[in-house]
Amino acid sequence: MLELGCGTGYFTRELARSGADVVAIDVSPELLEIAKANCSAPNVRYEIQNAYELSYPDAVFDSVVGSSVLHHLEIEAAIREIYRVLKVGGTICFTEPNMLNPQIAIQKNVPWIKRKLGDSPDETAFFRWPLRRLLEQTGYRDVQIDPFDFLHPRTPASLVDRLDALGRFFENMPVLSELAGSLYVRAGKSSATVVQDEEAKDRAATLRNRARLSANKNLLFWYGELYRDQFKDFPNPGALSILEIGSGTSPLKQFLSNVVTSDVLDLDYLDLVFNCHEIDKLDAIKDKSLDVITLTNVLHHLKSPIVFLNGAAAKLKSGGKVIATEPFFSLVSTPIWKHLHFEPVDFSISEPELMQAHGPLTSANQALPSLIFFRRREWLQRLNENYDIANLSVRPFTALSYMMTGGISRKLPVPGFLYRALFPIDLALSRRFPDVCAAFFTLTLTRR
Repeated sequence: MLELGCGTGYFTRELARSGADVVAIDVSPELLEIAKANCSAPNVRYEIQNAYELSYPDAVFDSVVGSSVLHHLEIEAAIREIYRVLKVGGTICFTEPNMLNPQIAIQKNVPWIKRKLGDSPDETAFFRWPLRRLLEQTGYRDVQIDPFDFLHPRTPASLVDRLDALGRFFENMPVLSELAGSLYVRAGKSSATVVQDEEAKDRAATLRNRARLSANKNLLFWYGELYRDQFKDFPNPGALSILEIGSGTSPLKQFLSNVVTSDVLDLDYLDLVFNCHEIDKLDAIKDKSLDVITLTNVLHHLKSPIVFLNGAAAKLKSGGKVIATEPFFSLVSTPIWKHLHFEPVDFSISEPELMQAHGPLTSANQALPSLIFFRRREWLQRLNENYDIANLSVRPFTALSYMMTGGISRKLPVPGFLYRALFPIDLALSRRFPDVCAAFFTLTLTRR
């Protein structure tokens, strides 16, 4: 076991009791001397090491652990080096400060408070969703990051047991648990032969998400209003020839029974299974036969959205439409998409593609549609041969209504009558002040 940043050896002593061979490292010779005095167990070895350039060979440790150490480091370099020295099948376990905790957020971001409390200038805290994403992109699997710890360090000793029990209750409360003081970070390193097939994992996740959506009445209402808005310019949507891309979780067929559903995942309730990047080669749908191709929160999961859109043009009638709804980055929604949502946001990409593609669900960049349709005119021009981009239709759709449902991952206890009453107000605000509060946008491309 490698203990990163052992400091004074407080946790080293606890780790030694496990019987594991512990290598405890730190950059400070002074702290290592204190650690040796605190724990001189025969199964512990102390060494001065730089976390970015460990002297150990590849794949030597069964486990790498640490307490409140990663937030002192340049995180990307550190987790890459940890990954290198970790054995296949090995695990990491860390506890780190949670940036969503109000006190920690103030302490880490207000300079004079940071100095007063003795924090070093470079230390920070973590939002758990971006940290999870970074670990997965580095190659870690089975990543779990859970908030815990409501017990304040200055709690009087006589109240510790009572307040700790209350804190454990808060840890199991939806939303409130996100404000805990710490994050428990666990992940593993798997070889290609033991990694569960990404497509199989995505298939299982899709089935779970579909069941959750069906059980969330407010979320179903949100989708119903979205579909109504997407097809509002068609007098009789039920008479159209419609293909939906990415139908795995989508409930569209509950609202429009004439929709042909499709996905790259092989799910028994779909009409078609194919890779949408090769739609122009799909024999099951004739060229120039479709009135509409629709997709909701799918474009930002595609390896090459522009390749797909240009290929899809072959299946559309002249004047046919592509209708897509995607995340919109406003003043209110940007911090939500960047810090609270689990999918990546990267506006720095040089090409309109996903740089790393894993499974259909795990591969994503929420910024892709906004970059193509709002920020990078030269990317939009690549669609000009097939679509009338001069008359591209874009309209915002809702501000916080989606978040109020809890989304796919959880169900918030908002009464249905109250949710339906607030929805029109939320929609109107998103249309009136899109740059301030809109969270989604629907675009309509027309085939030349």
